[in-house]
Amino acid sequence: MPEIPTNTANDINEVDDKIRYDQQVKKVLANRPILARILKETVVELMGYSLEVIEGCINSNVDISSVYVNTGETNTKIVSDKTVDKVDGEGKVIYDIKFSITNPDGEQRKIIINIEAQQQSNPGYDIVTRAIFYCSRLVSSQLTVEFNNNHTDNTNYDDIKKVYTIWICMDCPEDKQDSILSFNWHPTIVYKGKKELTVDYRYDIMNVVIIHLSKLGSQSEDKLIGMLDTLLDTTMKLEDKKKKLSDTHGIPMSVDMDEGVTDMCNLSSGIEARGEARGEEKEATRNILKLLKKNKNIQEIVDLLDYSMEKVTKVAKDNGFVTT
Repeated sequence: MPEIPTNTANDINEVDDKIRYDQQVKKVLANRPILARILKETVVELMGYSLEVIEGCINSNVDISSVYVNTGETNTKIVSDKTVDKVDGEGKVIYDIKFSITNPDGEQRKIIINIEAQQQSNPGYDIVTRAIFYCSRLVSSQLTVEFNNNHTDNTNYDDIKKVYTIWICMDCPEDKQDSILSFNWHPTIVYKGKKELTVDYRYDIMNVVIIHLSKLGSQSEDKLIGMLDTLLDTTMKLEDKKKKLSDTHGIPMSVDMDEGVTDMCNLSSGIEARGEARGEEKEATRNILKLLKKNKNIQEIVDLLDYSMEKVTKVAKDNGFVTT
C-alpha cells in the first residue's frame, strides 16, 4: 500500500476529528436536561411548564443522525454511523436530532421535533429556507405514519402532527449574535365582507426557530443562549465548563452528561492542537522558503533557524530547490 503524504494524512485526521466532534455535540445536545431547556424556550406549547414536566414529555425515540431527510427515505433509519461520514455534496441529508414529545395539555397531542447543530448561520445560502425544507419533510413524511390519504374525499389531514425544526447556530455575524428568531404561519385577511369572519382553520403546523449564539459565554441575558454558549464553548476548560453548567445553568452532571461533555471537550482540544501544529508547520515552511529564495544552502538555514536537517531538506526537495 502506498504511503499517504503527511499533509494528506493530517487533512484526513482533521476531518475525522471534526466528524467525531460534530457527532459528540449532537449526543450531548440529545441529553434530556439539555433538550428540556431548549424546548422550554422555543416550543410555545411547553413554555409554561417546569423542566421536570418537559423532560417527562420527551418520548423515548430520540434519534441522533439516524433518520434521512430525503424524499422517500425519511421513514427509513440508518443502520450504521458510517453513513454520516460523507464529504459535503456526496453524502445524504440526515436530521441531526429527531424525536417527538407528548404535549402535557391533557389532550396528549404529539409534536415532532428536529434540532440541528449548525456551525455557521451564513453557510453560503439562506439557513431559513433550508429549515423550511426540513419542516416540509417533517410534515410530508407523516403520510402513512401519522395520517392516511385514501384518495377519497374522506382524507385524514387533520391527523397531521405539528412540527418544529430548531437550529442552533454557533458562528454568527455580529448583527445576529445573541438572538432567537421564530418563523411560523399566520393568516392574512386579503378581503373580508361585511359579515364577521371566523378564522378557525388549523394553520400552525410548521415552525422554524433559529438560535444565534452570542460568543459571550453565560454573559447573555437569555438563559438558553447562555447555557448553549457555555456548553459549546471550545475555549473553556473542562472543569470550568462542567461547574458552570451545574452551578449556573442547573444541568445535573449525570454519568452520561459528564462523559459526553468530557469527550466533546477532548475532541475539541485535539482539533485545536492539530490546528496549532499545522500553523507552526506552515510558518516553518515559509521561513525556510524565504531563505532558500535568498540562495542560502541547507546547512546555513539549519544554523539560522535551528530546524532539523531533515525538515529543511524536505521543504527544499518538495519545492524544487534540491533535485537529488
